[in-house]
Amino acid sequence: MPFNIAVFASGRGSNFEAIIKEKYKKNYIYNVSVLITENPQAKAINIAKEHKIPFEVIEKKEGMKRIDHENEISKALSKYNVELIVLAGYMRILSSEFVNKWKFKIINIHPSLLPAFGGKGMFLQNIHKSVISRGCKVSGCTVHYVTEDIDNGPIIEQKVVKVLPNDTPESLEKRILKKEHIVLPYVINEIANNRVKIINGLAYIIKDDIQ
Repeated sequence: MPFNIAVFASGRGSNFEAIIKEKYKKNYIYNVSVLITENPQAKAINIAKEHKIPFEVIEKKEGMKRIDHENEISKALSKYNVELIVLAGYMRILSSEFVNKWKFKIINIHPSLLPAFGGKGMFLQNIHKSVISRGCKVSGCTVHYVTEDIDNGPIIEQKVVKVLPNDTPESLEKRILKKEHIVLPYVINEIANNRVKIINGLAYIIKDDIQ
């Protein structure tokens, strides 16, 4: 049976595309079964079409209750037999009810070294501006499980980049994004292979040759 994942994306979909390409490049075992977006203009939709991956546009329309919106998402997840949700630039905050229903079945990629520069307001270039303004010498990206507390779930894997003296938010973002495109598909594959374990509330990638 394939390990089916749903990718949630709201915009350009660069991580979504990396998840698809790395799967074939490295023979990863997961199956990208569906793209879910709330944005009918998301560029990620074009990527889904190009790779013949099903997609569902599930908008939260005016007057629609949050629970009803998330129920529509849940129906789509059931339709595609999804085992893991991957947030790859999804701009809506999921409710605690939804997150708890999918406990340890939702992961997110965040463009900083959590727990630094996470939480409310820390998204897109706000993060990189803050990193540079604080004089940080390194930054990077983090793949973590999603919990009720924003950007506070168990950290699965991180990648580091140096912050250069002449960096702008744009240049730093580009280098970090390259790391994101490698680490996110890798973590998905490790989960698909049942090598990510939660021990005392922390996440670890456990290899057979590590005691």
